[in-house]
Amino acid sequence: MPSRRAQGEGSIYYDKGKGRWIVAISVSVIGGRKRIVRSYRTKREAKIGLEKLKAQQKSGYFDLDKDTVLDQLNVLFDEKKRTKSWRASSLRLKESHLKKWLTPALGALLLRDFSPRVARQVLTKLEKEAGRSTVLSCHSLLHSACKLAVAEELIPTNPCTAWTPAPAEEKKKVLWSQEEHQRFDAAIRNLPEYALFVTLRETGLRIGEIQALRWKNVSFEENYLHVENTLSLVDKQYVLGPPKTRKSKRIRHINSDLVGILRNHRYTQSQSLAKQGFQVNGDTFVFTNKGGGHVSRKNLRDKLEKICKRADVTRITFHTFRHMAASALRKAGVDSLVIAEELGHSNKTMTEDIYIHNDKQQRRLAALNSNQLFGLESNKNAS
Repeated sequence: MPSRRAQGEGSIYYDKGKGRWIVAISVSVIGGRKRIVRSYRTKREAKIGLEKLKAQQKSGYFDLDKDTVLDQLNVLFDEKKRTKSWRASSLRLKESHLKKWLTPALGALLLRDFSPRVARQVLTKLEKEAGRSTVLSCHSLLHSACKLAVAEELIPTNPCTAWTPAPAEEKKKVLWSQEEHQRFDAAIRNLPEYALFVTLRETGLRIGEIQALRWKNVSFEENYLHVENTLSLVDKQYVLGPPKTRKSKRIRHINSDLVGILRNHRYTQSQSLAKQGFQVNGDTFVFTNKGGGHVSRKNLRDKLEKICKRADVTRITFHTFRHMAASALRKAGVDSLVIAEELGHSNKTMTEDIYIHNDKQQRRLAALNSNQLFGLESNKNAS
């Protein structure tokens, strides 16, 4: 954390995510104040850099022509941390991209020399070395940092707008056949994770949303799940926080078969946890480990792999269940805008905003009987 200093004195701190020493100082400019951020390899270099900035502050002149692209990226990160604009898990991922890919790629490149041609060269090289998803993240960071630099009149235009990523390779989506769904059902029928995997498949919730689901989020009377949290892995620890996007906070309608399965699951869970002195209430996770805590994502991943192998079905990931749910809803004739709402997609087109309150019958159609969608045999012996 930055050391506390009086306004104008600046601060020095080490950023583990970036692996650099950071200097930040707030200075007076026309119309208000400006925060200048610099990064250095060692603490000694950071102290010298801070003294230079303080000397420039006294003279009233800052040589911003010597700002590097990395300096501007640090300004962006500093601003995002101050405003808490990025989720903790997103910040951790962006810091790893900055440290592993952007820092060595940019070096001491000056912001004034970061032309569209140089930007294309840097990003095209990263595309070959790091892969598509990583370079898209790096491009987003550079674009945002340069957009901030344009707003501050440090550069005339954003050089990152000139780069276009190579087209993505079309990946074949894994969607099970009716027979595979039935074999999967048979393989999970008597497992403790039965209700969890059925909920994953039929709702299309993200795995973090499934982990964070609590009984107060389940309405047996109105047949819906209230998605209001997610569990994210931050610094090797799970943190309960808001969902991925604003649209992800939603009501997910479910069918009567799944309601019955969840009722049975709650009864079984109550019996099991009661033996250990725990009482199930609204704040209890819907899916727990033996100690009443949230389920382990790694254990579930290993379990899913074994089930797929035993059931002789195509191996899938947690996210594949979202594709399955979306595909099933499309086959059922549900409007695509309703599907986006039910799955918590973040698309914000004008059409979606206009039709955000769709007909209730369309909303209920999103919770069609699972035996129509997946051939699931209903478990009607609710306790």
